[in-house]
Amino acid sequence: MSSPTRLAMLGDFLHKHEIDIIFLQVTQPILNTLRAYAAHTNVGTNGRSTAIVTRKHYTLNNIVRLPSERGIVADFQGLWLVNIYAPSAAERKQEREVFFNIDLQ
Repeated sequence: MSSPTRLAMLGDFLHKHEIDIIFLQVTQPILNTLRAYAAHTNVGTNGRSTAIVTRKHYTLNNIVRLPSERGIVADFQGLWLVNIYAPSAAERKQEREVFFNIDLQ
């Protein structure tokens, strides 16, 4: 399925269910074209990425993007929104430990 088709499906889903905020992993920069939504992304070169997508009238402050591209954090009216994309699977155990013990610190 092409990216524009997936983007249209996501937009339809957001509008149909009246979603205010959604957290996504493995995103693409074209999220900024979603009608009535603002995308705050942390897109990396390794195919890892995270995003917080909100209705456009919501304001996020203090947005912090992890250098590993595996996380994005933002303040929304005193509530911290945290989206992480942690390494998984047994073969990535060491990478996972580094992520939680160093990257998130």
